[in-house]
Amino acid sequence: MVDFWDGKGVLITGIGGFVGGYLAEELAGRGAEVFGVELKPGPSKFKTSRCDITSSGALERITKRTKPDIIFHLAAQTDVQGSFKDPEETYRINLLGTENVLKAAGKIDARVLFASTSEVYGNPERLPVREGDGIAPLSPYAISKAMGEQLCRFYTGAYDLSTVVTRAFNHMGPNMPGRYVFSSICRQVADVYGGRSDHLSLGNIDAERDFVDVRDVVKAYALVVEKGDGIYNVCSNKKISVRDLAKKALDLYGLKAEIRSDESKVKDVEVSVMLGDNSKIKKLGWRPGIDVEESLRDSMKDLI
Repeated sequence: MVDFWDGKGVLITGIGGFVGGYLAEELAGRGAEVFGVELKPGPSKFKTSRCDITSSGALERITKRTKPDIIFHLAAQTDVQGSFKDPEETYRINLLGTENVLKAAGKIDARVLFASTSEVYGNPERLPVREGDGIAPLSPYAISKAMGEQLCRFYTGAYDLSTVVTRAFNHMGPNMPGRYVFSSICRQVADVYGGRSDHLSLGNIDAERDFVDVRDVVKAYALVVEKGDGIYNVCSNKKISVRDLAKKALDLYGLKAEIRSDESKVKDVEVSVMLGDNSKIKKLGWRPGIDVEESLRDSMKDLI
């Protein structure tokens, strides 16, 4: 049976990012011809062009040349705390960038996946939260993503552009950037293992989150482009506290250490519990295959 992705032309904005790299590997492994754009391209096995997505002309020149069948729009300003410090820059990158991607896609009739976020839900009234529940973004970053979703809806309705939106929950997995709680735990546990520390210093350790491994995330992205329509939660439908996640990481190596809550690391706007309902994407055939323990183990390999 021929894979849907075999021979498909794919453009990934933000290919050099955490998710972008895994997505490129997943799609290339299934026969897609992968091309990427990045503001500051680094070494890559994939064809990559320098591009500021806020420049419509630059992006359109690239899409006209590469003529992708599908565009995965991952490039964004994703720092939630940073969005409070400079909301204007967050809106400029995330809104203007998304507008330019949609406009460029429309000119070549490409399908677009817009990577939104569970952050758009804010503090949900009920859990697990479903795609049809109301959204109430609590940060400039989340607001920018919610508005990006509206842009997709507009382009689909006004110009018949084929779009699909994903709302991924907390990521985990190997080589994750250090500013996220999962990777921070992994690095601090490695320090305890190596005798460089006797404690872990985290933000709100009682916060409960729904974690999903990046390798499952990119499989979900590929599937919703192939079979989906509308908005999809990408989540595990399970929650775990930051404290318990840290304990699991320590337990993997038989370690004991104090787990501290550092007020300076608590977000300006903190959601106490987040849990997603993944029943919609499950109907397409997706299941999260990598649990927290396996993701921790794989992520710690290069750190211990």
